[in-house]
Amino acid sequence: MLPATLLRGSLFMATPILGWDDLTGTSPTNRRRVFVTARVLAATASTLLIPMTWWLGVALFGRTAGALAALVVALSPGAIQQAHFFIVDGFLALCSMAALVAILSLSRRSSSSLVVLSGVLIGLGMAVRLTAGLLGIVLAVAVVLREREAAPESPWIRRLWHRDIWIAAAVAATTLIALEPFLLVRPQLMWTMTGPRSFANAVLVGDGTILRTWALVDLEVIPLLSHWVGGMPLAVGWPLAILFIVVWGWALVRGTLQMRLVALWCALFFFPVGMLTTRAIRYVVPLVPPLACLLGVAAARLQEKLPRQGGWMALVIGVLLMGELGYRGTTMGRMYSQEDSRIQAAREIAQRVPAGTPIGVEGSGYTMAHFVDHDRNPRVWFDVSRLFYATPYSTCEDRAWHLHKTLTAAEYLAIAEENRSIQFRAAASRFPVVAGFYEMLQRGEMGYQPVAVFGGNESVKVPVPGTTDPSFTGFDRPRVWVYQRESTEALNRGFEQLTNTVVHSGHCPDDALRAAVRTEDLSDALVALEALEKTIPFNKLATRLRAEILLTEGAMAEAEALFGSYLPLNATGETRFVRHSAMHHYATAFAARSIARLGLPDLAVQIVREMHHYSQGTPEWPYALVQELNGVADVLRDAGHTEQMAQVLAHNLRVEESVQLLNLLANYWLKRDPARGVAFLKRSLEIDPGQTQARERLRTATED
Repeated sequence: MLPATLLRGSLFMATPILGWDDLTGTSPTNRRRVFVTARVLAATASTLLIPMTWWLGVALFGRTAGALAALVVALSPGAIQQAHFFIVDGFLALCSMAALVAILSLSRRSSSSLVVLSGVLIGLGMAVRLTAGLLGIVLAVAVVLREREAAPESPWIRRLWHRDIWIAAAVAATTLIALEPFLLVRPQLMWTMTGPRSFANAVLVGDGTILRTWALVDLEVIPLLSHWVGGMPLAVGWPLAILFIVVWGWALVRGTLQMRLVALWCALFFFPVGMLTTRAIRYVVPLVPPLACLLGVAAARLQEKLPRQGGWMALVIGVLLMGELGYRGTTMGRMYSQEDSRIQAAREIAQRVPAGTPIGVEGSGYTMAHFVDHDRNPRVWFDVSRLFYATPYSTCEDRAWHLHKTLTAAEYLAIAEENRSIQFRAAASRFPVVAGFYEMLQRGEMGYQPVAVFGGNESVKVPVPGTTDPSFTGFDRPRVWVYQRESTEALNRGFEQLTNTVVHSGHCPDDALRAAVRTEDLSDALVALEALEKTIPFNKLATRLRAEILLTEGAMAEAEALFGSYLPLNATGETRFVRHSAMHHYATAFAARSIARLGLPDLAVQIVREMHHYSQGTPEWPYALVQELNGVADVLRDAGHTEQMAQVLAHNLRVEESVQLLNLLANYWLKRDPARGVAFLKRSLEIDPGQTQARERLRTATED
């Protein structure tokens, strides 16, 4: 909240001074002014962090330690990157360092002004991120240990009741409530699920309860270790990442009281971050300044204790370390003077791709969609998010069919590798179709060949570990690939190979579901389906088929329980992410189509009809949903189940009435019940009177 409040206040003050118009609009000029103001605030906070780091280093061990610590922060690639983003981490680092300076002073002497200042700074930090409240523990430890030195005979309990601790706590709480009064008036607002950007949703994503496409690369995260190994080397490089651990342990065991307080804050801050199931380099950036201070103290002490010859050797090592860090930092800084890789790719597309040629693009954070001129080149959306949410409710064959059908219209593809490819390839066992598609696309086996590539680590020229945080290059320099289709035949061969590969990979339920459907003994089918649920718990079709079998056997209670657990609305465990209400309808469409492919047409129709009973609200994109549901009708028609096809088409009219659906139903009923067919034709002509063929068919039908 504090960064947003600062931004709003800055805009409020700048508007009359600079003669700006009202900034509530969405015009490019207004958006640019807000963007620049936010960037200036972020850069200012990160710049102030450098002298604040120097100040803390001086408070710990003098100017040498402070200067070295400030240099580390100034050259840190992670800190440089965060200075360019209007996010909370730069502000959190500044507030926490300022609070640490005040707390270290308070650990030496009791002072009302220091107590109030510490409380205010802790409150400001909590207004940025609530974890800054852990600084209160550092303050309490500082006061308790200070009082122990002053009065060793005093009991521990009495020291905990020292007025400095409780005054600081009261001031911190008052500061927080003053900035965020809703926490006192309506605290439930913080936990109200209002969308993907809500605090409650962020907590659920962070602890792994809800899965998101941008978090797939973190599915196999090892608590604490993965966050350190995957974040700190990107922020400062491997040598300093290792040295930080060494100096932290040394400070905790052999350091002064003030050094131990800094080490305590590092541990308190990192533990909740390290226990998250999602990683990002920005999570560890606030640790760089305090750890740099401890490194500065260690270096200064080492220089004092070593003999002259050893001191020169230590100096050479230090220069090499700072040189390596300086190379990283200055390279990262120069990157911001270069053109974004997505803009380079967009220029290449404008020069290479003929006007009117469709281009396939993805959604999400690092997408190329906003860089492609859709007036010149129509965009074909991959719908990878739809496949993501529909995966538990579909067969691999159906997902491959959906992706194939979508890409048939795309002559070119424009893909940012960090956006979807890295994520899904890291979760191939859960999303084998999408992961297999991206893997084969990179190998040139999907009927597309790369014609240009821009950005990525090569353009950043910052050495990074083999497995890295996609956001490190994704925000600034995503690796953008431009692909051109070889031929329709090559595309068809690619998807045929993809389907055959993934269906038999052991991560798909297709073969086991078909075998269960063909089993005549229902008891054997139940056993097989139950085993499939344990083998591939990520798929819910086996649950639905078990419920149907139990229903036919009269086990109503058990069938209803299974049916309830099958519904997207009630999804739990690994599939909880499908509870996204906007995607419930698509899950139903994929499930019905997959069931139809398994040879169960009546059940497919039943699943389609259940849509309005068990999905929350009306569909957000009726036209897109109808296209998915029409796919169910196509599968039924191709299998010869025309009666069920007509039932699905009739249902689709309830979602969104269209000339296409009315004409399809007219064709069906003119052969069986001409009166109904004529009614559909008349309605179609009411919507679009210019249909020559439909009018001729109506004339023929009425004459007959």
